[in-house]
Amino acid sequence: MYQYKVLDAPLDRNLGDFSIFLWQQGIPHRIHEQSGRQILWVRDEEHIDPVKRAYRKLMAGELRLQRVTKVSRHRDLRLTVHTLLFKTAPATLVFLLLSIIGAVLPYVDSTGQWISLLTFQGFSIEQGKPVFESAQVGFAQGQYWRLLTPIFLHFGLMHILFNGLWLWELGRRIEFQQGIVRLVALMFLVGAGSNMIQYLVIPNSLFGGMSGVIYGLLGYCWFWDKFQPTRPFNLPPGIVGFMLVWLLIGYSGVFDLFGLHIANAAHLSGLIIGVVMGGGAALIAGQQRV
Repeated sequence: MYQYKVLDAPLDRNLGDFSIFLWQQGIPHRIHEQSGRQILWVRDEEHIDPVKRAYRKLMAGELRLQRVTKVSRHRDLRLTVHTLLFKTAPATLVFLLLSIIGAVLPYVDSTGQWISLLTFQGFSIEQGKPVFESAQVGFAQGQYWRLLTPIFLHFGLMHILFNGLWLWELGRRIEFQQGIVRLVALMFLVGAGSNMIQYLVIPNSLFGGMSGVIYGLLGYCWFWDKFQPTRPFNLPPGIVGFMLVWLLIGYSGVFDLFGLHIANAAHLSGLIIGVVMGGGAALIAGQQRV
């Protein structure tokens, strides 16, 4: 979690080169706009003084950032991208890659035997239709992975593109600001919870996808920002409204007219779980800072 406020700079001051310098020094940090100012946060208390010293040197002209050629710019850009992917959002990247694998699987598993291992209920294909096994029997046999694995299954290009983009947009924000443990816990709790609700509402159905988790991450960020406005996730304007409208459209039955079956129960339950967790985490964090 990026909890230590180190710098407060005007908006017209370019902190891009300084940010790249900090990453090169191995200092994780986050910069966001707040009340017309740029605020720089660090995750570890030990980095507060080094950042302040470096910034003072920069302002005094004693620190010169070496970014003078196109080659160095490209090298620094590659370094920044590598850092974002593999150091600040590794869990998000892993969940995204697993989702891509889950999207490819229906195209290569014509018999459904591999897909059956990942669905909430195991099934077999008889006369071209899935015949589902009892979920209770599966869990009694220790198949607890089924609580989570349906989130990785995706059916169609638009399905994985939509979910993949939102997963990257929301997941990396949480992981970047609050750490890998917080994101993984959210993914597991929201994923398992939304899958269970979807099964209870419509049993013996084939469902999958990251959408329930996406709504959970959205709800978490939304209510965290409501109760912790000094350390917001800074979601782009309109995201919450767009996703809520999308949820209502799903419940309207419009998608059914086009043969698209939406796991509405997973979406709504994921949102509710995320809202509760986001609000609760924000209130606890506020009490700890008092």
